[in-house]
Amino acid sequence: MAEISEPRKLSLVEMKARAQAKTEHDKENARIKRDILVLTLEFLRNNGYIDSCQRLQSESGISLAKWQVSVSSRIGVDASVPGSV
Repeated sequence: MAEISEPRKLSLVEMKARAQAKTEHDKENARIKRDILVLTLEFLRNNGYIDSCQRLQSESGISLAKWQVSVSSRIGVDASVPGSV
């Protein structure tokens, strides 16, 4: 009968590398979620849903004034040009 071998133990370097990769992955996911919220806020504001925009900013803790330029520049949109958002 074949024996079931125990899983290989990870070295300290491998554990650190995995932890760092997970941390980077989590940061990227948080950035993507924030960017989606900012784009949604821009859509709401640009289409006249001011109350909804303000409420979403309040509930999410994301300020359109703080993040708009950052997201727009990252996705290649000039936020100062009407209709480009």
